[in-house]
Amino acid sequence: MPSAEIPTRINRRSGIFKLPRQCLEVLAEFRNPVALINKNHLITRDIDLLSELASFRAAAAVAVSITTLDNSLARKMEPRASLPKRRLAAISELAKADIPVGVILIAPIIQRANDHEIPAILTAAVDAGASFPGYIILRLPYGLKDIFSDWLERHFPDRRKKCSTACATCDSKLDSPAISPTHARR
Repeated sequence: MPSAEIPTRINRRSGIFKLPRQCLEVLAEFRNPVALINKNHLITRDIDLLSELASFRAAAAVAVSITTLDNSLARKMEPRASLPKRRLAAISELAKADIPVGVILIAPIIQRANDHEIPAILTAAVDAGASFPGYIILRLPYGLKDIFSDWLERHFPDRRKKCSTACATCDSKLDSPAISPTHARR
């Protein structure tokens, strides 16, 4: 399925998000397949269009990102996103509307912070109606390493060193010539 990012715009007067819905209306009109990744319960406001698209031979799928089931950690990792219970409710509502939905982004997985939650997140997502899983391991290229280290120091000073070491080890394995994208192009 081709992908494109649909930016979210707010109509300042009404407070209603309009651009994503308008894009979905066009996609539904032309029965164009769409896959959405979301971390907010707000995705359920478009269930009518997503359901219509899903009725056209797999023309719609939604992946809901769940980073943790711990509300305190969720507020630290994604302070402006829906809490885990609301994300699970979105999965349930989408599944009940026969829209293929999964928890494709248990992301980011942060070693020593939320990696132990993977089985519980998957179980909760399946119980809510998710039909496919996925994950992304946190990578810290370039300046992100310093930003992340500062975040760890603020929120998890006791785990900063172990988590940073685990992330660095993961990055070095992912950057190895055996799986490097630049190596694959040779």
